[in-house]
Amino acid sequence: MSVVSAIAEMDPADKIALVTASLTLALVCATVVYVWVTWRIQKATERQAAIQAEALEMQNQLLKAQLLAQRFDMYWKAREPVTAEQLADADLIPDDYMDPRVYERHYKQDPRALSRYLRLASCYEYLAFAHTMKLQQLPDPLGYEWTEAWARDLASHPEFLQVNDWYADYYPEFSQYVRAVAPERQTAQRAHAGEVRG
Repeated sequence: MSVVSAIAEMDPADKIALVTASLTLALVCATVVYVWVTWRIQKATERQAAIQAEALEMQNQLLKAQLLAQRFDMYWKAREPVTAEQLADADLIPDDYMDPRVYERHYKQDPRALSRYLRLASCYEYLAFAHTMKLQQLPDPLGYEWTEAWARDLASHPEFLQVNDWYADYYPEFSQYVRAVAPERQTAQRAHAGEVRG
């Protein structure tokens, strides 16, 4: 006797029970498959999230290393002597470096003073970079105390304050810091002499 003929000879109530049991079994199997697939997807998602977290951590470490490398590069650049080519560029296009009136008054005929100004400009850019890192709350493995002390020391030099005046538009937050730590006597003298850009 075949399964089909056996089902045909069954009582209608037994047929309904058999269909219900079959549907229940199919539903249970579908639910088990759904739960298993969902579990696999969740595990794959968790693995992907872990991989992304590791990649993000590695990117953060690379960014920190890159910032440190840039910091040292800028530090050593600030320590490099001014070249004859840089002096020639400053003489050729002084308004790339300073107010032309300041150039005419203080630096045009004095290459040593111009060299000092350019060296201080390089230091200024480095210190502005360090100050910006602090404002953005980026960690500095060297600490900010010594760069701030360096800026305070340099703020007592008129040439550094002239650099600050010229670069103020490029580094406004650092410029305000330099003005805040500059000795009042220096600031008042420059303002009186008409050298402060407004």
